[in-house]
Amino acid sequence: MNAITCFERKNSMNQLYLKGNKLFFVLSLITLLVILFIFFQPSAKALTGQKPERSYLLAFIDKTAENDSIDAQDFWKTREFASPGNFEFKREGLDKKTTQVSLDSQGFILDTSHLYPFLTYSSNSWESIEFLTEETHLMTLLPDIKTQCITIIFENENELICQKKDNSFLIVFLKSFEEMKQANAFFDFAGRDDKIVEGKQWLVVSTATL
Repeated sequence: MNAITCFERKNSMNQLYLKGNKLFFVLSLITLLVILFIFFQPSAKALTGQKPERSYLLAFIDKTAENDSIDAQDFWKTREFASPGNFEFKREGLDKKTTQVSLDSQGFILDTSHLYPFLTYSSNSWESIEFLTEETHLMTLLPDIKTQCITIIFENENELICQKKDNSFLIVFLKSFEEMKQANAFFDFAGRDDKIVEGKQWLVVSTATL
C-alpha cells in the first residue's frame, strides 16, 4: 500500500512538472513573439511603403484636417520626431545670408524686407524658417504661394498644407502672438523680448521631404 501511494505521488509530481514545463514554454514563446514583433515592426512598415518618419507627418495632416486648424505645438513635435535637426535662433534677427539659404533650400521665393526672420530649423528631410510680421493675412504676404502646389491638402484663411511639384510637403501658417507663445520658447516673452514680439504675428514656412 505504501509503495502504491509513493508511486502515485511520484506520478502526480511528474504530471505537475510536465505541466509546469509546458506553461513555461508557452510563456517563453509568447514573450519571444512579442520581442520579435517589436524588433521587426519598422521593417514591416517599410514593406508597406510607409516610412515611420512619414507616418508622423501624415498623422499631423490628419489631425489638422480633423480640427480644421494647424496646432502649433503639434507642428513642432511632429517636425522634431519625424526628422530631428538643429535650430538656429537669433534674437536680433537672422542675417540675410542665413535667411536666403533656408528659403533656397525650400525652393521658396519671398520678399523678406518687411519681415523679421529669427529662427531656422534644418535636418536631412525638413527645413523651416520663422518670422515675425505685423501682417495679419497670409495671402497678402504670400500671394503666389499656391503656384508651388500641385495638390492642396489643407487650407484656411491663414494656413496651407500642400504637396509641391517635387512631391515634398509645404506647410505654411500665420498665427497670433498668443499661439506662438505656446509653442516657441526661444523668446523671453515677459521680459527683455517684449518689445520685439509685441503686436507681431508668427509666420512659419516649412518644407518636408519625407
